[in-house]
Amino acid sequence: MAVQYAFRLMAPNQQKVPDEIYSHLKEAISHWGMNNTVKARQALEAAVQLADETGVL
Repeated sequence: MAVQYAFRLMAPNQQKVPDEIYSHLKEAISHWGMNNTVKARQALEAAVQLADETGVL
């Protein structure tokens, strides 16, 4: 599941992702926890798009 992967990316033992991407991942996890899957998906898509645009992917 994408949200679980996002949560693992944010672990302290992982290489830190850029702050703006981190913010989208944190938002996705928060929305997922509130059972708002639509907003969780939007936040994940925003994180992936930004990561692609900035060369993180």
